[in-house]
Amino acid sequence: MKLSTRPYREEVEKVVILLIAGHPLIMYDVETTGLKSLTSKILSCSAIKYQYKEGMFLEVGRMDCFINPGMPIPEEASRVNGITNEMVADRPDEWTAFEEEIYPFFGDEPVLGGYNIANFDNKFMEYLWLRSSGLEFKPAAVIDVLRMVQEKMHLKSATLENAAKELGADIGIKFHSSLDDVQVTQR
Repeated sequence: MKLSTRPYREEVEKVVILLIAGHPLIMYDVETTGLKSLTSKILSCSAIKYQYKEGMFLEVGRMDCFINPGMPIPEEASRVNGITNEMVADRPDEWTAFEEEIYPFFGDEPVLGGYNIANFDNKFMEYLWLRSSGLEFKPAAVIDVLRMVQEKMHLKSATLENAAKELGADIGIKFHSSLDDVQVTQR
């Protein structure tokens, strides 16, 4: 299946205009209790904020939080992301994490980047925003690196791990660790 590049190209152009105008880019990733955003919860949310200046991205902030989902973590999820019930037992619930860490970092209408965030991470953030504040999660623009990989790399499987290995960007990375996934996506 060939992807339509026109709408995505417009989104990339929108991101570039916002970055040049001084908006920061927030690269982020979440790890979850499952794949369904309606019934699963976020276990960890990591983000790095970059400011674009003189042709370079400068790191200006970092957030890395674990969240107690208020439910047992399915074994399948723990096998993928390595996060156990014990690791999140004393962590804040999602409302507290949203109020104290996530919303202050992301703010209103963030410019976002990440790997498969359009189809996965953003959906979890939409439900987190609604449950925690009653507000809509409305990014100003989104750049999904998965789309770039699909369009330019022609891998059999366009996973973050495969793309990173192909580009030599996987050194020192533990995949499915939200902070490491953010770092490798930025690379």
